[in-house]
Amino acid sequence: MARPTITLAVTEAERAILQSWTRASKTPAADKLRAQIILACAKGESGAISASRLLVSEQTISKWRRRFERYRIRTQSWTPKP
Repeated sequence: MARPTITLAVTEAERAILQSWTRASKTPAADKLRAQIILACAKGESGAISASRLLVSEQTISKWRRRFERYRIRTQSWTPKP
């Protein structure tokens, strides 16, 4: 049995920032991918569907969903590095 889809709560300001990152040509590829992951989660797209569409693993989707929930949007490629 599949897990229920978790929809992220994203503010309009955060959504605007994430969308601008996905459209900007100067955004690093890793940050663009992270923004696409968060936007997909905010739409309620399942991790499996997002993973296959974005060509990443479900674990990557889960990792960035958790990091966004914990840290929201921050610079330095979205925190942890001890």
